[in-house]
Amino acid sequence: MTFLVHGDVKKGERERQKAIQEAELSIMKELRESREKKDKAKAGEQSSGRLLTDRSVNFGAMKNRLADIWRPVKGVLIREIEGQVYLFQFFHEFDVDRILEGGPWSFDNHLLLLHKLKQGKIPTKVPLNLIPFWVQIYDLPVGYMSETIGMQLGNFIGKFLAYYTTNNSGIGRSYTRVRVAVDVRKPLMRCKKISKPGGDCVMIKFKYERLGSFCFVCGTLGYTESFCEKLFSSNDKNMAREWGTWLRAPDKRSIQFKPSKWLRESLGGETPYGTIGAPTG
Repeated sequence: MTFLVHGDVKKGERERQKAIQEAELSIMKELRESREKKDKAKAGEQSSGRLLTDRSVNFGAMKNRLADIWRPVKGVLIREIEGQVYLFQFFHEFDVDRILEGGPWSFDNHLLLLHKLKQGKIPTKVPLNLIPFWVQIYDLPVGYMSETIGMQLGNFIGKFLAYYTTNNSGIGRSYTRVRVAVDVRKPLMRCKKISKPGGDCVMIKFKYERLGSFCFVCGTLGYTESFCEKLFSSNDKNMAREWGTWLRAPDKRSIQFKPSKWLRESLGGETPYGTIGAPTG
């Protein structure tokens, strides 16, 4: 027959109490995490943003236009909070991620700078100076269309974000494509001279997709040369324009529309219901 001594009883009781406490803590943690998820879902995913312009903006027109373009499945709440800084509140992370990845966006030709807010961040205190672009890089030597080279050039243009690997397939490709966060306070990068094996140099050129307004004199985003301080300071209207429309790349998302069967180009045009003549009387 086995007898439990007093010390063994106390040890067993301590272990039982410890197990109960651990179970209670685990339940409390699960409840807390569940509440946090519910609160987060209720509050939504928030981003702060501003339009890259000093001009007054029709806020009502802006928020309706952006909502129509984005078409968030769970909706979006847009509020103006201070000095043309806006709060964009989405109600599903899929919506906010799709919209951030699909930028840059613009309203009335003014680029929209967006920043996804982390918990506890104050929207008006978050710097809004970076905007993502897909940049096409032309005239790269044979063998230079790689992710490694793309990353190096992306960090030269701004801050490298992604490399478009699909563009590397196909014999007839003429450029590589990188996604870059560009600092709007700095001039746009136009080109870069790189050295080839053997000592020869080649000049590669950059083209930006969905580029907004920018100055041909100083290369800064957000305004044209009509408002350029550099031009006004020089007092020389014939000052060299080192930037130009050639920095704009063809939009990869441009759609070639098929003529609608419902559209007539003349009064006697054909429709699915036959020829409709000109109005009489």
